[in-house]
Amino acid sequence: MLDYEKPFAVWIPRTVVDTKNRKLTFVGIKLEYSAETLHAIASALREHGITLLTGMHSVEVGERIGYWVFVVDYTNTKYSISDIKKILERIDGVLEVKVGHHRIGNVVTPEFNYNVEIHFEPVILFTSSTWNLILRGLEERFGKAKDVFLYFMGFEYGKRFVKIWSNVLEAIGSNEGFIKFALESLRGFNWITSYEVEELNLEEDIAKIHAININIDGYMFKGFMEGIISELLGRRRSLLLRDCPKHANCKILEIL
Repeated sequence: MLDYEKPFAVWIPRTVVDTKNRKLTFVGIKLEYSAETLHAIASALREHGITLLTGMHSVEVGERIGYWVFVVDYTNTKYSISDIKKILERIDGVLEVKVGHHRIGNVVTPEFNYNVEIHFEPVILFTSSTWNLILRGLEERFGKAKDVFLYFMGFEYGKRFVKIWSNVLEAIGSNEGFIKFALESLRGFNWITSYEVEELNLEEDIAKIHAININIDGYMFKGFMEGIISELLGRRRSLLLRDCPKHANCKILEIL
């Protein structure tokens, strides 16, 4: 069954709007990733009256070194930004600390840069509403020609996706399994909300896939899937899409 439940929302700490004139700052920590180190950091902040407001910590599977980026409120303390940095640097397991912010009116942003990574690569982020504005702007300027542009964007990315994840293809051991991995990745990127694979056999040119709520563009999705399949099979293949009202939901029924 397809899952239509609303997904969790993971907030990436990039901007804070502060209308209360609080003393807020951003903290970035490189650390030996363990429950003990995370607990020690949180405890040290609490002991000094520094409130941890929000943040995100992460580590790649199997790795020992991770990162934690968060926002703190140190309004009701005697500590400065340099004091906060020294407090955190004294903790066992903490390898590097960055503390600082820029205040632009009531908006607070981090002074230091950090990458958001998906599948071990930095990503360029903008909101879904911004993407929709871009699509509308392309259509107003280029009309139907935008569909060709978006298709080839997807196609080239699909080909590159196979090359980037050749180790995953080898670990999975089948083209069909890799297609499912690609769909899972699209779901993780929020390019699609959900999908259902009814039947899949690339050697027999069978690919019955139902993609639900395509959040990018139907032509871009088509290009991405064609790029992947063409790269896997070593020859250019096309997909016939059916039941695509405004290309929001699509069924891939044939490989041509």
